[in-house]
Amino acid sequence: MNVNLSNDPAKRIGNRIRAERLRRHLTQEEFGRLLGISPSYLGALERGSRPVSRKIMGLLHERLDLSYDYLMEGKNTYPEAFQSHTLREPGGYHLRRDLSLMLSSCSPEEAKECYDLVHTYLSYARSSARPESPSIQSETGT
Repeated sequence: MNVNLSNDPAKRIGNRIRAERLRRHLTQEEFGRLLGISPSYLGALERGSRPVSRKIMGLLHERLDLSYDYLMEGKNTYPEAFQSHTLREPGGYHLRRDLSLMLSSCSPEEAKECYDLVHTYLSYARSSARPESPSIQSETGT
């Protein structure tokens, strides 16, 4: 990827936004949906042709866990353990991204129901000493 080393802050921040979107394997439409902005506006931000507002900076921080230090200066201030935990996905899936995209299209009521379902499941899954399923033996007894 061609990295622009411009002195223009909007272009440097735009390059970091684009790099983060690509690292997450998201299209401009998907990434824009997470921020509540159009793909064309996101493209303008990535190119540095539109300045990044405080509101957009806040959304990038709140919704995507991007630090202000990273966005402004390219410095990542998150501990390595946090990064490795949040960036790893099992089996090559993009579970967190897909869940986030699904939830972004839900009504508030649907989002609450999803939260309740996940909370209930995790409470059950994390409870101590769940009985294991009995093993099934073949008719030959092996």
